[in-house]
Parts: sequence; structure tokens; C-alpha cells
Amino acid sequence: MYFDVYGVSESLKTRFAALNFSGTAASWLHSVECKGRVSDWDQFCTLVCDRFDRHQYQTHMNQFDALKQTGSVEEYYNRFIELSHHILLYNPAYDHVFCGRTA
Repeated sequence: MYFDVYGVSESLKTRFAALNFSGTAASWLHSVECKGRVSDWDQFCTLVCDRFDRHQYQTHMNQFDALKQTGSVEEYYNRFIELSHHILLYNPAYDHVFCGRTA
């Protein structure tokens, strides 16, 4: 959506995305680009996910399974919703039936 709003062409997507990298991610990107600039958006996304998104689904599932109310109901609910949305990114088949077992 960001690229559509700002009218970013396909050829500039990787450059625009790279502007938002900082810290470890910026260092990693610099080392990748030393081997040659990645201008293909799909390839760029694959590289980023391979580097930074490993094991996140399992991590979120473990956090979801271990979720317990230790503070207010609102805090618990907000964390529940946050983890649910993270899980949905990886598994769109996740639904209310699964949610109901820990809520």
C-alpha cells in the first residue's frame, strides 16, 4: 500500500524499503549489496524473510500457547490479539476454533 500511495515504481521499491533499515538490518543489507545490488522486489523480500523471519511462526505459537493473564484483562486481551495477528501472517487457516482453546 505504501508504494501505491507514494507512486513508487517497481524498479525503486528495494531502494525505498532500504531507507527504513537500521542497525543490524542495515549492516546486513550493506553486506548483501557488496555482492551486487538487489533490484528485484520479490528477490529482496525473499532475502529479507530468509534472514530475519526464520522461526518466527513457531516463536509466536509458543508465546501464544504460554500466554497467561498476569496483569489487567485489557493487557492480556491486547497481547492475545497481537499474537493472533502475527500467527495469521504465517497461517491464514488459523481461526477462532484454535483461539478458543487458550482464551
